[in-house]
Amino acid sequence: MRRFVSVALALVMSLCVSVPAFAADSPITAAPAAETVMPPTRLITKVLNQTNTADTVRVTAQPENGNYLRFYYRNDTEYKCTVYLLKVDGSSQTIAGAMSVAGNSQGQAIFFSVNAGSGTYKIRVENTENGGLVSGLTSLAQYHTLSDMEASSAGAVSPDLSGMPDSQLAYMDVYTAPPEAQQAILNARARIIYGNQAWTVNGAVSVFDGETGKVEALPEFSDVFPGWSLFEIRAAASGDPEIIASAIRLTLSGGVSPDYVPPTASGVTRKDNMIDFTEEGRLTTDFAASVPFTELTGNGNTVGIGAITDPCEGARYNLSISSGTAQIGWKPDLKAGQAVTFIAAEGRHYSVRGSVFSQEYEGHYVVQVTEDLNAFK
Repeated sequence: MRRFVSVALALVMSLCVSVPAFAADSPITAAPAAETVMPPTRLITKVLNQTNTADTVRVTAQPENGNYLRFYYRNDTEYKCTVYLLKVDGSSQTIAGAMSVAGNSQGQAIFFSVNAGSGTYKIRVENTENGGLVSGLTSLAQYHTLSDMEASSAGAVSPDLSGMPDSQLAYMDVYTAPPEAQQAILNARARIIYGNQAWTVNGAVSVFDGETGKVEALPEFSDVFPGWSLFEIRAAASGDPEIIASAIRLTLSGGVSPDYVPPTASGVTRKDNMIDFTEEGRLTTDFAASVPFTELTGNGNTVGIGAITDPCEGARYNLSISSGTAQIGWKPDLKAGQAVTFIAAEGRHYSVRGSVFSQEYEGHYVVQVTEDLNAFK
């Protein structure tokens, strides 16, 4: 009996010693180190089974969980589907990312922007082959870094880009695509941003209508094309994979684009060095091959630029404004008597390119560049 009691006491003492030792180790092993792979924050995991289109619920990402969002879809049907990551702001929805997933396959894409971690999102899956059954598993996860994402999603299948229209290709994830796909994605984005949607950067460019005398503010580029980079799109025009890769690395590192132009403060009206001249330029449907037809150096005042004569009745044209190498605005579908306006910062170089959407509107336009907006009335 004494031997049994002794053994029992020894066992109890050993347990008492080992418990504190285990507890002391726990906080050390749980604390994340710099090289530790952080697990994703799972926002959505949903089985879909509907006809034509299926939406998930809305979820809100938290900034502390990172700015990388990976959306995934496993297609359990034989029909090709398009999967959209939608950013929701009240009653409005914008496409943050998209991918095409073939029947009986799976795909993933990643959306990144500096503010991605503070948005509200949902996933939409459409049967784009025949409008029939949508059936499969979709998920959305949030990551701190690309390394975390790569460690968590190794082996995932990349979507097929072949034959994809610009409306889908442009919304693919450019950051994890192979170099040849990055070029295609950014080229598709270029074709879209110089389409029917007007935009500006930092509120720089507005539109003056001489007929009504009103000034219209243009929507922000970052609002209509969330997660897209003008700097990356311009880099793609070079056709050089190294230049494209460098631009993408700069974005992912959170660096400031060389194209960045801070908001311009209101100018002070000056009577000397007034900007007022006309320029004639031929506009065609090929905007990508266009060159600036007029240039100016700012003097701190508001400048208006618009056609005062056109080649035919009812002609419509488009203008792009650049400040240095940075594009700060695009306004399509202008007519004679309308002008783009902006504060031309003193000493800064500006250039203007133009195009038309229809061959019937090609031809020579006389453009007025002036500080006197009454010239367009």
